[in-house]
Amino acid sequence: MYNVIDNDIFAVGKNIYYDEASRDEVATSETIRLSWAIDPDIAFFTQFQPNQSHFAHEPVDGLGSYNSTGYQVLAGVNGQLTHLIRYDAGIGYLDQHYASAQIPDVTGIAYNVDAIYNITQLITLKLSGNHSIQAAGIPGSAASDVDSVSGKADYELLRNLIISPYLGYYHYIYPGTTRIDSRYAGGISATYLVNSMLGLTASYSYIEQLSNGAFGGYNFNDNRVSLALTVQR
Repeated sequence: MYNVIDNDIFAVGKNIYYDEASRDEVATSETIRLSWAIDPDIAFFTQFQPNQSHFAHEPVDGLGSYNSTGYQVLAGVNGQLTHLIRYDAGIGYLDQHYASAQIPDVTGIAYNVDAIYNITQLITLKLSGNHSIQAAGIPGSAASDVDSVSGKADYELLRNLIISPYLGYYHYIYPGTTRIDSRYAGGISATYLVNSMLGLTASYSYIEQLSNGAFGGYNFNDNRVSLALTVQR
């Protein structure tokens, strides 16, 4: 048994634990978007989104600083397909550069798709797809290369009661390792509007992770029930 907590890692028996202090991060991003409407129902756009990530502590996995800067550039179109369907879709390129020479840059195709379909006056369907670079949160890799797709419906069961089921799939690749994670998410929430200022939301969510590759993470299922009170003016 040994403990080296000051160096962000300690072990007990065969289990390895990591001090999450090495993941203390300040991340910022900016968005510049130029749009050109060719008629009331359609517009073309270009979007530039730089980002900066700074970690308070250097991890002890031998990769050096996880600090990075990057950008995402998109070109696309948005508008109204019919009076019931609105959309925003873009494709482009992303690049994340790391301060440590031991961490390779992460580059690739970027995309973002959002669509809202007002099926009826009481039912709204929202669909989203996205490719992004995020902090990894695991030892041995500075980044997670994430593809995601999700769908959510809002059903106004009563004037002051909204039911919202959702489904999602998230695919994580960790550059520098062979680990690949697949996460499946789903759930449902019910929001009761007590009045114009007060809302009460009860929700159930489920996440399943399947991890593969050398030094893969745990496979797990997570069930969560929550209750939230929202006050707005």
